[in-house]
Amino acid sequence: MTNIEARDGRAALPESALSELAIVALAFLVGVVLSHPIPMLLLDQPPRFAGWFDQGQYLTSARALFHGDLSPGQHWYPMLYPLLLAPFAGLPPLVQTTLVDTACFLAAYWGFREVARLVGLSGISAAVVFLLSTIAWPQIGSGWLMPWTTTPSAALIWLALAWTTRTLDRDHPQALSLRRAAALGAVLALIPLGRPGDVPVAALIGAIAAWGLIRHGRRWDALGAIIGAGLAVVALGLALHLAIHGPRPSLYMLLSAAYGTNLAWTGWKAYLLLVEPRPWYPEGYGLLRVLPWLPFGLAGLLLLLADARRRMLGLLLVLPAAAYTVVMLAYIDLLPSGLWAFGNVHYFKWLLPALALGMVHWLSRLRHRPAAAALAVTPLLLLGALRLDPVPVAADRPARLVVFEGVDDDGALVYFGHSSIEDAAGAQRNLLDVHLVPAPDQHRVLGEALRRDFAGNEVWQDVPRGVSWPVNPMEVATRPLHGPFPRRPVARYAPSLGIGWPCWLPPYACPVTLPTPPLR
Repeated sequence: MTNIEARDGRAALPESALSELAIVALAFLVGVVLSHPIPMLLLDQPPRFAGWFDQGQYLTSARALFHGDLSPGQHWYPMLYPLLLAPFAGLPPLVQTTLVDTACFLAAYWGFREVARLVGLSGISAAVVFLLSTIAWPQIGSGWLMPWTTTPSAALIWLALAWTTRTLDRDHPQALSLRRAAALGAVLALIPLGRPGDVPVAALIGAIAAWGLIRHGRRWDALGAIIGAGLAVVALGLALHLAIHGPRPSLYMLLSAAYGTNLAWTGWKAYLLLVEPRPWYPEGYGLLRVLPWLPFGLAGLLLLLADARRRMLGLLLVLPAAAYTVVMLAYIDLLPSGLWAFGNVHYFKWLLPALALGMVHWLSRLRHRPAAAALAVTPLLLLGALRLDPVPVAADRPARLVVFEGVDDDGALVYFGHSSIEDAAGAQRNLLDVHLVPAPDQHRVLGEALRRDFAGNEVWQDVPRGVSWPVNPMEVATRPLHGPFPRRPVARYAPSLGIGWPCWLPPYACPVTLPTPPLR
């Protein structure tokens, strides 16, 4: 990378930067105000999120830390977010989380701002693009405005990306000061301590930073500062874990491991989450319908790789983003049924500003080199036009979906219940291996395969014997469902690959109901 101005990490902020930070902070606070009714803003009522499981656990852990309580029962999630909340645990929950989340949002913007300068975006323009790709975009903003562990994680990732760009400046090998190098090491270590699933992101950013330091100036002193600070943070995190959970994994770690990933079905999950979940799932829509500019943003990032001056910047953005996306898509518990209903779209929030930068770069290339811009985005649009339509299959054929008659009972008990689907290859547990999703009309229950196709002779067992589940405090109280059990499916479906007008573009004409199976 060339023509990157020398930056020594001094703290003085230009007046324009202060104005940008003020605008970004004000926009965030306006978003918080618009997200809560007046009684909650006046602190007469607790915010809605205080009664949600995830947010309630963050607040419980923060209060326990505030009072010096390290009992494992008080600390479910990784400790970074509760540690940030703990100093404010004596304040009302909305004030407590708003203080921390605003600071994280500003930190994320500050990192984004520094990276954005390298693609020709600066000043108010950078602030506008950041806001449009975070809190200002409909259906996405709540991922920032509600407390999630991904909020500090996004801030740390963007700071790490920004500081790593200084290691790639071959014209100014001293651009990364030792103080900033130590800060980079601490941030890289904090990323997985806040969200263990972000290990690949931290590892790839760290590897690129190390490459830049060695390649451009043999900065062994800065590399040592990164490693030393990182190890110090890891040691502190390990000490806190030992103090709370002892020399064993936490129950959260065990549950996450039980869910695990299915890398073999990454393409399948990409279709369901990004393109169109229906009719495989009874409700929902893909991320591309909400953010149809994503293919153009990805094309812009790929075009950075074709630019010799910006190739390393492209790798810095593309490699962590690709690794993170694969992990998220492969994660068993990230499902179309929870992407919008349970707000799980927040998992993607650090990625969206990066793709927005790619969109800015793509538009720039479209103006100056339209053929290259068109060539970069065309394959992505063709991928977005692929379809995986359900086709009925016979009882002896592999199936991705089995459909049962509905039960006259609470849908949450079906969705979260300890049921299983047994087939010719063995028993599969609800939530962990398969997922039972009731249709809104309660007339059908869809059995979704999560790890492998159904092998035939399926039976839905409501109270299976010899099957166990890991400890999960999120689950609702379970009891036997109403209705006769076991049940056999009334229809079975497998995916059929096709191509057509993209489901995520108007008029959104893809089928949203399952085809009727042939009469037996």
